[in-house]
Amino acid sequence: MEPTRESYLHISSEQKLIFYLLMAASIGYLIWQIWARVKVWRSGRKNEGRTLGWEGLRSVVLGQRKVQNSRPDSGAPMHLMIFYGFMSLVLATTLLSIAEYGHIIGIRNFHTGGYYLAYETVFDLMGLMLLIGLIWAGVRRWHLASVHGTPTVDAETGRPNRTVNPLSYEKGDRLGLSL
Repeated sequence: MEPTRESYLHISSEQKLIFYLLMAASIGYLIWQIWARVKVWRSGRKNEGRTLGWEGLRSVVLGQRKVQNSRPDSGAPMHLMIFYGFMSLVLATTLLSIAEYGHIIGIRNFHTGGYYLAYETVFDLMGLMLLIGLIWAGVRRWHLASVHGTPTVDAETGRPNRTVNPLSYEKGDRLGLSL
């Protein structure tokens, strides 16, 4: 028997529908959050003609150059584990979607045999890396909060005072992950 993936094992049609509705809601929320961030970016200074281009995309975004150079011994490895762990799971989900729904456009299910075993091993390890990075971030945040106390705001400017507490943040400048 050749190893392969059973999709939606023991999940009814109703549960599948709920899954896809939740996915659609999540994607809608993601788009809403990205649009809110774009509005903040557009309210700032002009870019002075600088654009990232493909090389910048490769080195700054995918290579995480800024993160690697910022704190190579403390926060950078944690952030890289989270970024690459998450991006690899996005890739794994994309490959799984192609394998699951590719038959519609004539692509056969390729999640079988040695490829499937390698896929599972690599992406399970990348998921573990993401989990370790998230735990590291949580412990680090908890430790910093216990050392620095409550986040503070500068009374004159109303902006976060990161010199007193690096965990200080602006109310409108946060991720929508507090569900």
